[in-house]
Amino acid sequence: MSTFAAIGGTSVTLRSLLADRVDSPPGLTSTLRPVPVSIGTPPSEEEDVDKPRLNLFLYRVTRNGELANQEIPGRGANGGAYGHPPLSLNLHYLLTAYGASKQGTTPTLVDESLAHYLLGSAMRVLNDFAIVTDELEDSNGAQILDGTLQNEYERVKLTLEPLSLEDVAKVWTALNRPYRLSAAYEVSVVQIESSRRPRHPQLVGAPSAAGARVATTAAGRPVIAEVHAAQRPGPYARVGDTLVVSGRSLMGNPTLVWIDGIEFASAVTSARADRATVVVPDDVRLQPGIRSLRIGHGALLGDPPAPHVGPKSNTAAFVLVPGIDQLAVLAGPTLRLRGNRLIAPDAECMTLVGEHTVDEADYSTSSPTELRMPLPAGATSGDLVRVRVGGAESLDDTRLP
Repeated sequence: MSTFAAIGGTSVTLRSLLADRVDSPPGLTSTLRPVPVSIGTPPSEEEDVDKPRLNLFLYRVTRNGELANQEIPGRGANGGAYGHPPLSLNLHYLLTAYGASKQGTTPTLVDESLAHYLLGSAMRVLNDFAIVTDELEDSNGAQILDGTLQNEYERVKLTLEPLSLEDVAKVWTALNRPYRLSAAYEVSVVQIESSRRPRHPQLVGAPSAAGARVATTAAGRPVIAEVHAAQRPGPYARVGDTLVVSGRSLMGNPTLVWIDGIEFASAVTSARADRATVVVPDDVRLQPGIRSLRIGHGALLGDPPAPHVGPKSNTAAFVLVPGIDQLAVLAGPTLRLRGNRLIAPDAECMTLVGEHTVDEADYSTSSPTELRMPLPAGATSGDLVRVRVGGAESLDDTRLP
C-alpha cells in the first residue's frame, strides 16, 4: 500500500539508482564509487561546490489528471472497494551536477568539465532505466526501488521534461542561487492511498414494502424575453386580444399562464419552445392598467396521474386597455359608447373627445360595457374618441360621425 512515504521513497529510489549506476568522471585521482547524490535544495556558493556530486531537487508536485479520482485496480475485497480513491501525483525534479577545478593563472580559470561528465552520465542512467521496476538491483544485489513503492500497480516512470531556459531560470532566481546547468525530470505516477476506510458494494436485497414514492420530471425553466400584441406593436391588449410571448423553453405539458397571479390554463392557444400565444380572458379581476404575466409548465404526476405545476418563468408585463366597440351620438346631443372595461372601481376614469375631456362625474350613465355623457361643446366630426381608465387608454380608432 502506498502511504504518505511514497514521495520520500521516490527521491530515495532516484538517489540509489544514480549513486550505483553513474560513472566516475575521468581525470580524478580516486574513483567515485558510489557517486555522492544529495537530495534537497541546491547548495549555496558558500558550500564546497567544486567537489564532484549530484543534487536532486524536488521543486514541484502536481496532480496527475489522467488518474484523478480513479481507484487502484485490485484493491479491496475482490477489487470492489470504492469511495476514497488515491491521490495520484507527478513529481518534478531538477538534476544538477557539480564539480570544478581551478587553474592557477591570472585571471583564475574555472573548469567545470567534471560537472558536465557527471550530468551526462546521470542522464544516460535515467534514460536507460526510465521505468524502475521491483526487479532492478544495485551492485550489491539490493533492490533499488524503495520499500514504500514495491509491489504497486503503477510503476515509477522517468521522463525528461523539456523546460525552457526561462522556466529553469525562474527556479534558480526563486532559490537566490547562481544559475547552474541542470536537467528537469518528471516522475509519474506516485500514488498515496487514503487512510480512510473504503466502502464495499452490498448485495441487492429484496425491495422494501411499498410506501411513498418520489416522481420526477425533467423540464427546463421557461424564460420570457418579450410580450407584444398580435395585431399591434407594443404590449397593449384589450380583453379578447391575443398576446404573443417570445422566449425559450415555453412549451410545457401542458403550458400554463398566470395573469396577476391568477391561473388561466385555457387562455393559452398555442405553444412551442420559443413562442406562445395567450388570449386575454374576460375576468372581472382583470382591470385596465399594468398586468403581470408568467408562463409555466404543467406535469402529470402520481398514480393515477394528476396535474401538477412545474417551473414558472420570470415575470413580464403588459397593459390591459379599455375597448370601444361602438360609438353613437343620440338626441341631446348625447354621446354613447359601448365596449368593455370602460370604467373600473377605485380608478381615475375619463373620456377624451378630440381636445375635450369628460370626467367620470359628468357621465349620465356608466357601466363597464356602456357610457353615456353630454357631447362636449366644440366637438366636431372626425374627432378621435378615447376612454382612459386608471392611466390605460383605449387604442381603437373611434371617431365622431
